[in-house]
Formats: sequence, structure tokens, C-alpha cells
Amino acid sequence: MDVTITLLTDEPGDELRSLHGWLTQEDELRGRVGIAADPPEPGTMGAGTEALLVALAPGGALAVLSCVLITWLRQRTSDVTLTAVRDGDRAQVTLSARRVRGLDGAGLQRQISEVERLLKDELPGGESDAGSRRPVEE
Repeated sequence: MDVTITLLTDEPGDELRSLHGWLTQEDELRGRVGIAADPPEPGTMGAGTEALLVALAPGGALAVLSCVLITWLRQRTSDVTLTAVRDGDRAQVTLSARRVRGLDGAGLQRQISEVERLLKDELPGGESDAGSRRPVEE
């Protein structure tokens, strides 16, 4: 499964590189995270929209990704909104640094579990949810 991560913030390039660094420090994600940039719009300079692409392998990588995303967001001092989109059916989850910054331990665990569940192919009871999630509006 592949997940594409984009950020909405005043400094998206710097923040994206910061998150890339956090993700690549994890053994389960090392070598599976890349930065992708769309070509710049005609008449503009620099790179276009940047995103992180994460190729997840079975065996806990999704749990690690979910934990790193929440932990990284908690460390942000600016307002950052992160969107993770699962390739294929394009299921997505959107998180705000403002919402996760003040969570206690139990709240953090619930948020990590929710991110993992939303990006997984199954519902909490273990039944398949493939293809039934609402796609990202384009």
C-alpha cells in the first residue's frame, strides 16, 4: 500500500523535509519514503506542489507511520495541517497540529489508532472495507 502525504502550512517545503527526516529515522520506513514534486506551473519558478510518498510493507509499518505523523505534528509550533491519502481507493485522513498538540496519553493513542484504522483496508471488527470509503474530491 502506498500513502501520499501533503502539508498545508506557511513553509510546506521545510516542514515536508522535516517530516521526511522523522519518517526515515524509523527502521520500518527507511528506504520507503520519498519526496515528489509536481512540475512548476508555467511562468513560475521553483518546484510545484511537494508531497511525501510512503510505500508501506506489511508487518506494522502502518502503525509506525501513524505514530510518527501524530508525534511529528505535536512538535510543530506553527499551524500545520497534514493530509494522508491511501493510493488505490484514495481514502484519506486529515490532521491538524492544533488538534493533536494538547492530547493526553489516552487521547494520543486513540488518535494514532484512528489514523491507522482510516488508512487500513478493514473496519474495527476486521471486516473488509476496500472500495467503500469516500474518495478524495479532486
